[in-house]
Amino acid sequence: MATFHKTREARTQLGSVFAFDLEGAIPDRSTFWWNPLRTARGAAAAARISHELTKGFRRTRRQYHNATLIQLADAMRHLILAAINKDETLLKVQEWAATQSEEPVRILADSGSNTQAKLLGSLLKTPHDHRGTIFEGLDDHLQEVLDDTAAACVAASARNKPGDPPAKPEFTPWQLFDADSHGIASLYIITSRADSPENLLISMLTVELTAFAIMYARLMGGKIYPPLSIASPRLPRMMKSHEIGIIPQI
Repeated sequence: MATFHKTREARTQLGSVFAFDLEGAIPDRSTFWWNPLRTARGAAAAARISHELTKGFRRTRRQYHNATLIQLADAMRHLILAAINKDETLLKVQEWAATQSEEPVRILADSGSNTQAKLLGSLLKTPHDHRGTIFEGLDDHLQEVLDDTAAACVAASARNKPGDPPAKPEFTPWQLFDADSHGIASLYIITSRADSPENLLISMLTVELTAFAIMYARLMGGKIYPPLSIASPRLPRMMKSHEIGIIPQI
């Protein structure tokens, strides 16, 4: 946060400055919202995102049996795939879990994901107590990750109340590499707590930006301008070693 305040003015003179403030640490809060599901495609991406989102759940919810944890992860995966297919946000995934909605079953079936539709439909038809354990557990976990401040960072009108300001623009990775219109753009991801649920969102954004930069560099013949610089002590925990090895070549 201190770095943001010390360097913001100088970076503003070079190009656009984006702030992703997950806990309201700066007065003007986030300057945009970002959908972690926007660039995801297909069942493999849904499985990867589900795995990331349930890491903390598996560590802290020791009262769940392994079989229940597996079903919980399965339900998360199917709900996320439905959200990807419908261009929804994580907030919609949390809403579906809270209401035990059958809407995602229909979305999956309509989009051709018939196996996932059947599996999610089967979970929704399990006995009430067991079904409640799975979906209420998902809802609780997602509410913890998406508290009001974090939710406003990943959904256009998250939990808006009367009188709230209009939704901020959506952020896409292109905005960091569009030098013609933005100059040398900067992105600050702001959180003051080392171990907190929103760090899942930080990891997801960092991985998406890096994957996009690698793809963009390949399209541009191996180089991008302006070059990408990432300063984060948590980077080795966010990405696989072979992915990190590619970054210095960009």
